[in-house]
Amino acid sequence: MDHTRTLTIHLPEALAAQVDLLLQISGGDLDELAATLFTRHTEQSVQALAQRQGAAPAAGGRARADITPPMIAASYAVAKEVYSGALTRSEGKDRVHALTGMNGNSAQDYINNFLAMMDGEVYHRTMSTAATAYFLRHIHADYGAERFKLAVGATQQHIAYYQAISGAPSRKRVKLIEALQKELLQAEPQ
Repeated sequence: MDHTRTLTIHLPEALAAQVDLLLQISGGDLDELAATLFTRHTEQSVQALAQRQGAAPAAGGRARADITPPMIAASYAVAKEVYSGALTRSEGKDRVHALTGMNGNSAQDYINNFLAMMDGEVYHRTMSTAATAYFLRHIHADYGAERFKLAVGATQQHIAYYQAISGAPSRKRVKLIEALQKELLQAEPQ
């Protein structure tokens, strides 16, 4: 039994562009797009409710917002546009924020980290292990083994940098890199 429907929606131009980009990010997967939109709407509703109820912000004067998988995917997709020259860093940051609600500074950090990875240069702002995995996997898929190796090198430099300033080893990222190298590079034809 087929449980599908056709739905025609008329959207303002700016919103249609956002939905189109989200569809591209999700690979045309409407379930993922719906989940992304629902997640964003839910997050905005919770924030609005907290403000109406006078909820106190987290330490430092701001509410802490986790970076979600849709934010990671959007920041990667937009960073690719920045890398190709289609967008400036500032335009990229604004686009990620508009699409996902991701904090602008975090969006800028993720874009800068991607650019550093593509050039094999150390980056100084930390990303989650999930974001690092997403970026590395997609760099391999989109740009091949050589760029992946540069991105791994950049991540290894970041791990060393972070350990030097914090004293905390990043075992999760080290294991992640080892696993991805084994999985992705051994599958490459020699």
